[in-house]
Amino acid sequence: MNEITINWNAPYAWVLNWANNYANNTTGPSSSSSATSRSSSSQAVVSSVAAFSQRIEAENFANMSGIDTQATSDLGGGLNVGWTDAGDWITYPVNIPAAGQYKVSYRIASQNGGGILRLEKAGGGATYGQLSVRSTGNWQAWETIDHQVPLPAGQQTIAIYVVAGGFNLNWIQIESVGVAPSSSSQATSQSSSIVPSSRSSSSSSPLPSSSSSKTSASSSSAPVMTLVKIEAESFAQMSGFQTQATSDEGGGLNVGWTDAGDWLSYSNTAVTIPTTGLYTLELRVASESSGGSLVFEEAGGAQSYGTINFAATGGWQQWKTVTATVNLSAGTHRFGIKALNGGWNLNWFSLSQVSGGASSSSNSSSSSSVNTDPNHYNAPRVTSAPVIDGVVDSSWSAASWAPIDVFWLGSQQPTAADFSGRYKAMWDANYLYLLFDITDDVLLDASSNPLERYWDDDSVEIFIDENKNGGNHQYNTSAWAYHIGTLGDTVDFTNSTSPKLLNDHITVKRVTVGTKHMWEMRVRIYGENYVDGGANTPLTLTAGKQIGFSAAYNDNDASAQRESMMGSVNTQGHKNDQGYINASVFGSMTLIN
Repeated sequence: MNEITINWNAPYAWVLNWANNYANNTTGPSSSSSATSRSSSSQAVVSSVAAFSQRIEAENFANMSGIDTQATSDLGGGLNVGWTDAGDWITYPVNIPAAGQYKVSYRIASQNGGGILRLEKAGGGATYGQLSVRSTGNWQAWETIDHQVPLPAGQQTIAIYVVAGGFNLNWIQIESVGVAPSSSSQATSQSSSIVPSSRSSSSSSPLPSSSSSKTSASSSSAPVMTLVKIEAESFAQMSGFQTQATSDEGGGLNVGWTDAGDWLSYSNTAVTIPTTGLYTLELRVASESSGGSLVFEEAGGAQSYGTINFAATGGWQQWKTVTATVNLSAGTHRFGIKALNGGWNLNWFSLSQVSGGASSSSNSSSSSSVNTDPNHYNAPRVTSAPVIDGVVDSSWSAASWAPIDVFWLGSQQPTAADFSGRYKAMWDANYLYLLFDITDDVLLDASSNPLERYWDDDSVEIFIDENKNGGNHQYNTSAWAYHIGTLGDTVDFTNSTSPKLLNDHITVKRVTVGTKHMWEMRVRIYGENYVDGGANTPLTLTAGKQIGFSAAYNDNDASAQRESMMGSVNTQGHKNDQGYINASVFGSMTLIN
């Protein structure tokens, strides 16, 4: 992972230490240096935008000082930022299409009032405007305030500086005031770069249901984006990759010789996203044996849109198309790709609007990260450990979401209103970190004794086989099936036929707002030499380690027994519900740098 260094001697100034200044720098090797029959394919073809409007969820910051996040009861749910004090700040990357006047709105709540916020250029170089925040009567009583400010054109980072604290912020909206986006931000049209529209753009979205998302209204006449296809070799800059002739359909070149940490920047190709919402990302990949993991992001890494994992295809020129759904804001973008592991080739990637147009944005700090292989998860190493408080801090943006959507067991499959869930994972040398985003309309803990019928209460269940050996683990410690109850009690069997409390294995905090429940955990990983009742030392975790892993949720709405058990993996034969006995049905997790 590239390191972010913060210089505390200047007001929220920082240095992004990317190799070879990997950011919107077009002085590096151009696409013309790579011979290809697809010379015009780096041109992105999109429709024009009638007016600029971009909503930024407050928790999707690039950097901050002093603030924290919490679940919000505002319309659409998700998170807001708060705990603001004088001198705190928070930054967001934006791309303003043309210099001029813009209306900037803020969704705020304040119990006592007296707050003051200032909109300025990150680093404090220019001040655009300042607003006072009055009392709304409660920390979750929301209203919108706005002002008109002059903004310069181009890709930039803006900041909200807290002059006086005592307010919460849910979102920011930037809208043009009589200014249309400059035509210079539109890419030149080239017919050879347009993929026929008959190509399917639908995909199964792993994002949360609308009941747990922050909604963004859109007109039925909103612009529709033409499918954009970018050839992998048409980069502006890169580190570590090489090109080669491809045998894939269309010929030309692909990029390969991939290692962890390599990157591609397409800062020479402007892609205009007409409306904020969900878009289908397709990548044409090949991998002989290892499969791949990559991050789709803004060039320079200022914003990550998702981690995409894919299995081996069986050969360096055995090509397949993998699909993910990403959430993109309206405006001009220049994308990049960063490799999380090596051993894969890339021929092209494309973006198209999800059928139905704009949709809700993710209510996570990682904007719409997705995991496309339900049985495997690549967990990134975290450089700054999250605080286990049930609040999603910025360190979680490094990890991708994976759905908990496979019906394992029960009398009825839940509706989206009854249950929906997802998880993400990170690690450092000492712990595995897990975050669960659960929607559950009834949270039940029927027994005061955490060891009695715990499987019939609402609970998160995690399955861990530290060396991925599989096999029976019902009354031994070769693997674990931890039940974590609503009060944080952790239960599993060890070497006896009676369950035991294992609260020293997992530190957990749950925060609930309405039907939304965020469970944050820090897990100690033990080896097979674990001795029940002994002095056990957790394992030191290292990059490349393979772990047997599955995530599940048990849901009960006050029935005599749990009504459903939903899980993250779908193994052959649908024997996932046997995980409490058989570690061979676990999915897998790789710890990556």
